Amino acid sequence: MMAASNTDYEADLKEDLLEGLAAISATPGLIAGPTAGALELQTDTLRHALERWHHHSADPNATHVPSHLYHLLDRQYAQASMSFNALMPNDSAQVLGLLDLTRERPFEILLAALEKKELGDVQPHDPNIYVDYDPECHDISEFEAEEASTLHEMTRVRKVSYTVKALRTLDGTTIATNFPFDTSFCLVDDPFEDMEITEERYRAFKGRRDPTATHFYRLSALVLVPCHRFGLFLSECHEHQASSR
Repeated sequence: MMAASNTDYEADLKEDLLEGLAAISATPGLIAGPTAGALELQTDTLRHALERWHHHSADPNATHVPSHLYHLLDRQYAQASMSFNALMPNDSAQVLGLLDLTRERPFEILLAALEKKELGDVQPHDPNIYVDYDPECHDISEFEAEEASTLHEMTRVRKVSYTVKALRTLDGTTIATNFPFDTSFCLVDDPFEDMEITEERYRAFKGRRDPTATHFYRLSALVLVPCHRFGLFLSECHEHQASSR
């Protein structure tokens, strides 16, 4: 019974946060404009969700309360330059809205570069090129160079990993890198669902080994952490960062 209750609490919290943040993103001009009252009406759900989360997170024994949550931004930003100043209007509006709503209920608001990596087998666009394979053949070399410049559909996925490539403060300071990304802490069920490949690294046919590729999918996100849980959250990031080296 307790497990169902815990699941319901987290699902309701995620839904309320997502609804409120969507309202802010859809009306970025209201943050600082004369009609800011309209934004307040739209974000009552978000305000109450933050209050509830902040209150419950103060209890260290409340295992049903998430220590942090990821919210996907509308754009994907370069990891090296990710900061509040680099955000597009809809994304910066969400940060400003959260900063305003959490002045009396302290939260840490961070930025994260997220990555999904898939390694697997792929089918070359013209598999007949490897009949009577000769690694010194000039035509083969040209073909493989062309193959490497195009995307391939995987015929078999061998390994999938999810990583937080960088965790940054709003001013762009990196505070943790390369630790596992647990997608269950995201406001949506599958943050990478139906996403196009960001980058592919292709490995050509070698002897008896079929061609393989690594597909990278990259996203940017906000990370919300109640102040009561921030110390533990950051220490776990650093612990997982060290263990993944």
